[in-house]
Amino acid sequence: MSREVLIVCSVGDEAGEVLRWASAEGPIYDLAIASYGNGECPVKPYAKFFISQQGYKCANYAGLYLAYPELVNYDYTLFIDDDIVIEEKDIKLLVETARLKRLDLCQPALGRDSDISWPHLKQKSWPQVELTRFIEVQCFLVSKQLMRRVLPLFFMAKTGLYLDVAISYTAHKERMRAAVVHSVVMRHPFRANKQSVRRQQNYNQQHKELGPLVDFYCNSHYLPTLQTMWFTSRAFELCNGALMTLVSCVYFGARVPSMLCAGVRRAVLKTK
Repeated sequence: MSREVLIVCSVGDEAGEVLRWASAEGPIYDLAIASYGNGECPVKPYAKFFISQQGYKCANYAGLYLAYPELVNYDYTLFIDDDIVIEEKDIKLLVETARLKRLDLCQPALGRDSDISWPHLKQKSWPQVELTRFIEVQCFLVSKQLMRRVLPLFFMAKTGLYLDVAISYTAHKERMRAAVVHSVVMRHPFRANKQSVRRQQNYNQQHKELGPLVDFYCNSHYLPTLQTMWFTSRAFELCNGALMTLVSCVYFGARVPSMLCAGVRRAVLKTK
């Protein structure tokens, strides 16, 4: 059994942004909802698949796949946070772009008024589709082929922390195409709750330390991999060491005979 597109969302009691595109004229694609709220989920009437489970989004995604194993049969799956602001037409355009460009992993670009963690995800005027090696897990589209490879990661992850790295790395190792679609824009509002799991202090510190490195690594315009950078630096060190050894041998090789002759001469003179 093969289906077209599935939208997966973990929703709280207030699902205002989800309702904007889910209830306009009915869901644009099949909708799978995991409700972590305490009350009646406002999006439930529009969901084809529904569970009620209080937890973080990754655990809720895993719960949906446990309850409905057939979800892995969709050609594309869009995972979207319930606070992401995106228009219905942009969701359609993202799916169409993924099909046209044969992308296995992609996400919309973030508007300049968004809460942005990684600079390369900010919207650019060109190119419209930018190949990358890192996609964040706030709103991302996954092909069926990649989904079947990364599904176990959702059962291992408690939150989205590092799940984005694992999914992006899997796509890269499997030689699948990943991209930021700059022709599609979304907005990620700044969060008032700075004490959430994803906003704990060490996470901010990790972003500060890893941000430039991830930004350098993920863009396809730079060196292919970090391993290439490492081997290049090691090769330079080895060549530099060999050169210094050669220079030393030439220098001391030229000096040693004369130094030996001078030493023998002094020894002979002393014996006399």
